[in-house]
Amino acid sequence: MALELNFTITQDDNCDKLTFIETTGAYSSPDNEGGYGTPNPLFSEIGFTQLIVELPDGSTKYVKKGYTPTSGTSPNGTYNIVPDDIDYTGFPNGVYNMEFEAYLNVSTPSGGLVNGTKYAVVGGTITYGSSNYEDTDVFTAGSVDTYTVVSGAPLILPLEATKNCNVLIYCHLRSCLRKLMLERCTSDCDCKETLGDKVSELVIDFNAAVLAFNNQNYKCASDTIARLEKACGGICNDCNC
Repeated sequence: MALELNFTITQDDNCDKLTFIETTGAYSSPDNEGGYGTPNPLFSEIGFTQLIVELPDGSTKYVKKGYTPTSGTSPNGTYNIVPDDIDYTGFPNGVYNMEFEAYLNVSTPSGGLVNGTKYAVVGGTITYGSSNYEDTDVFTAGSVDTYTVVSGAPLILPLEATKNCNVLIYCHLRSCLRKLMLERCTSDCDCKETLGDKVSELVIDFNAAVLAFNNQNYKCASDTIARLEKACGGICNDCNC
């Protein structure tokens, strides 16, 4: 058996952060043979991780903040992702693709690189091929099995396991819908029912986007979320609008 990573992403109400929760768990046969523990690596043997985030616009961000598991059982650890981690001022709504990578805390000496294996550089800088790789950089080895240390005392950690999944981020849109619903409660003019009808349509579309995502129809979910973003900000409860 091999280590099989698992994680979930939660989003808070005001969209200030996304919380990464690792749920790999502990090894147990036959229930969770991909968990941490013999014959798989212990949680304490993971020396480096990175989260690769593909945003709805197709751009890729690397969240490398030093998270490593702190427990042998689920939840194995958590990490809060803030907009600055993905070079944004807020989290865009839409379907994200996230890949979690865990690297084993066993350094590979020069001359021991394995063709096709991915490695993380921790604690220094090396030259491999014609490129320099600094602390927290990753690279994939080719046919050459040697590297040269440039500075520090770098550890070259091999990739142990990876997990890829899609996540629907909608916290900003949800906040907009909640605001509109509360405004309907306080409106005392004739357009109250009209506002209610418009909000009801948005809520139906929002639930449809979530349903589409859960059924792995990511294009439908993305298109619906994008349409909702445009519509949500254009509704008001002013009788004169």
